[in-house]
Amino acid sequence: MGKIPDLSAIRDWCKTIFQPIGSYASAGDIPTQISQLNNDSSFITKSVDDLENYYNKSETYTKSAADEKFAEKTEIPTKTSDLLNNSGYLTNVPAATQATIGGVKVDGTTITVDADGTIHAVSSQELAENVLGGAS
Repeated sequence: MGKIPDLSAIRDWCKTIFQPIGSYASAGDIPTQISQLNNDSSFITKSVDDLENYYNKSETYTKSAADEKFAEKTEIPTKTSDLLNNSGYLTNVPAATQATIGGVKVDGTTITVDADGTIHAVSSQELAENVLGGAS
């Protein structure tokens, strides 16, 4: 049985056999304090008293106050019919007249509508010949 090597010999042997692949920082180069790091993610760097655009807990609502002030998700209208029409928006289209724009009933025979929305009426001659079955 051979002599057991001392620890320094084992360490030196390990350093020669087990070499890391790639580049690694030595232990002395690894930061040990946050101030040594680059804040490239824009973490908050101010103290609590110097914060802007943030609220303190005392400036926000308690759960019970928020429950009283804000609607539950199930209370939020999901259809226009759930809302009050207090601005007088049209709820139906009035019938058209010679003086007022409105709805026109299209029968498909005497009054037709093109795909682009143009309304057409048959002439009295077409009406007599094609619809009524006789000459005018």
